[in-house]
Amino acid sequence: MRIEKTDLSSHEISLILAQEIDLHPRLEIVDILKLFMQAWSGPTHLTPDFEQVRSSISAELDLMQPGRVPHIQDIGCGRGFLRVDLAYLLRGDNVQQLDQKIDLLARQVILSRLSVEPTPKELSKYWSAALPAIQELYPISSSDAEFANKLISSGRLFSHSQSYKDLYNPHYRVVHTIIYNTTEKHLNQGEL
Repeated sequence: MRIEKTDLSSHEISLILAQEIDLHPRLEIVDILKLFMQAWSGPTHLTPDFEQVRSSISAELDLMQPGRVPHIQDIGCGRGFLRVDLAYLLRGDNVQQLDQKIDLLARQVILSRLSVEPTPKELSKYWSAALPAIQELYPISSSDAEFANKLISSGRLFSHSQSYKDLYNPHYRVVHTIIYNTTEKHLNQGEL
């Protein structure tokens, strides 16, 4: 199955951002940029190496604070990508089951990569097209706009802002809705 970039309308961009602001009201421009880079291209920037993806999930689970409430954040309006909280993996007590869940999520992440990685120029084009809808909910200063453009142009990975990390302690992986729903269906039928 080939995963393609999710084209989002202005209305969908507004819905996704409104949900993000509700969940994380103290977000910054880099967090909004990260949200939409993930909404457009999912986990494509990550390596397709199963062992690396699996070990990064496992290592991150060790860093998580106990008591997290797991959730799935739809960042693709039901037809694109999801942010799947790693706390979902910790439900249940069986260590062997945890290993299987980590394996499954790693496979989901890899299968969710786009068939063609967008270039910084393409991402810049998506961002520019989305800005009017974004600015209706989150006014962006000229210095923030310049900062966002530099991040996109660099082609490098970037993380959430430090305040976002401190306040919200994000631990998730991005998976395409189709991949997630298909594997969940097979899991529920005992096929995986």
